[in-house]
Amino acid sequence: RTQPNQRLLAQTERALDFMLHHDGVHITGGTGQREIWTDDQDGRGELGETCATAYQLRLYDSLLRLNGDARMGDLIERTVGNALFAAQSPDGRRLRYYAPTEGPRAYWKTDTYCCPCNYRRIVAELPAMVFYRTRAGLAVNLYTPAQAKLSVAGDVPLAIRQETDYPNSGRVRLQLDPARPVKFPLQLRIPAWAQGATVAVNGQRVGGAVKAGTFFELNREWKSGDEVALELPMAWRLVKGRQRQAGRVAVMRGPQVFCLNPAGNA
Repeated sequence: RTQPNQRLLAQTERALDFMLHHDGVHITGGTGQREIWTDDQDGRGELGETCATAYQLRLYDSLLRLNGDARMGDLIERTVGNALFAAQSPDGRRLRYYAPTEGPRAYWKTDTYCCPCNYRRIVAELPAMVFYRTRAGLAVNLYTPAQAKLSVAGDVPLAIRQETDYPNSGRVRLQLDPARPVKFPLQLRIPAWAQGATVAVNGQRVGGAVKAGTFFELNREWKSGDEVALELPMAWRLVKGRQRQAGRVAVMRGPQVFCLNPAGNA
């Protein structure tokens, strides 16, 4: 941002290419074994160190702000739901240093050190990854119960509230309350898996294609009390494994990877 030179992104682009196109990222969004980058898709042992997960999220967030690439929002969502939160104990008190998808999952022996502390830091940063200011308006990146107050179209105060049980369902409701009627673009991230998504404003379905894997833009004059309804189809799907996961599939619905515990569910 301080020195807009495309060459400065070269290493970042190499890292993303490795993760996304050369088996460097696991189905959960976790990467590597121990603290080493790997491409064998090993789901056991020391997969997805929490510090690495936290900095991946910061990287995706930074690139989303820089380029407006909806894929980065998809990656944030996938990684938060399946790698970051998987590192925490059900009671929220302990942390696994790693988050493997198979085999034993040990908790870290102390309450401090880098991963437990980075976990707390990144969880505190997640609210800033829900709504984003754009040049003239607002983008909605993560779907979760939330509210915010910010300015649009220069200096017009706007309160926005999001209501949803996502990812249990794909139903999202947004209420916009600008201080006065104002025109600005509202962008909604349509996940790459959400084929056939629909958008309605004040009960009227919006025409035109809602393309998966992009930000869908509504550019209109908004007034207090306007409501936007987003419907994301939540079809079950099977994702083929590669490398060590060859011959297997991951079971997914929306952004979530589902789990089977043979010990607990014989």
